[in-house]
Amino acid sequence: MSMFLEKVRLSWKSSFSDKRFRNSFIAGFIVLLILLSLLPVFYPHIESRKGIVLNDWVLNLLTPHDVSVPIFMIIWGAGVMGIYRTLTKPEIFLQFIYAYIFFVITRSICLVLVPLDPPVGIVELKDPLTNIFYGGKFMTKDLFYSGHTCAVVLICMLLEKKADRLILIPAAFTLAILLLVQHVHYTIDILAAVLFSVICLKSGNAILKKSLSFAAN
Repeated sequence: MSMFLEKVRLSWKSSFSDKRFRNSFIAGFIVLLILLSLLPVFYPHIESRKGIVLNDWVLNLLTPHDVSVPIFMIIWGAGVMGIYRTLTKPEIFLQFIYAYIFFVITRSICLVLVPLDPPVGIVELKDPLTNIFYGGKFMTKDLFYSGHTCAVVLICMLLEKKADRLILIPAAFTLAILLLVQHVHYTIDILAAVLFSVICLKSGNAILKKSLSFAAN
């Protein structure tokens, strides 16, 4: 364990000794913190407006059940795996920060442009940690697109080890099914999340590349 911690320390020390990495990390971290601080104000606005209910034939086939525990075992398990793997890979952690910035931005825009009411039979998704960003309440209208699915797929795409992806790909697929079983998302929310995970990663990498070039000057 001490050897691992020493490797972590040396990895981050080496990365922060690079002016390009240091400036890009600080800038990205500040932007992300600002965006996250706005979410407790933004989500109640989304929750208060009127949306439409979709006729989702997949949900019509599924009897709603509370599967909050396995849902968050997958989500936080993927998160812990991502953090563990990037502790010694600061450059991957930096990629995630910039991808997550685009995740917050694109999802917020989508929520504004695609007003939806919750699926029929929705079961409350119980996660006190995530609900911090929702102002401590369970949100039912933050639907398009699925943030949980996008986050897990992002982690899967960023991690380098094939073994990790062999775990996370079926985990993401299982998560998608469980979210539908709980009726907290429409099918289109899940499918769009996969597409937007690719968009967020590519956009984040593009801006990060520009940031690294700018920080070098």
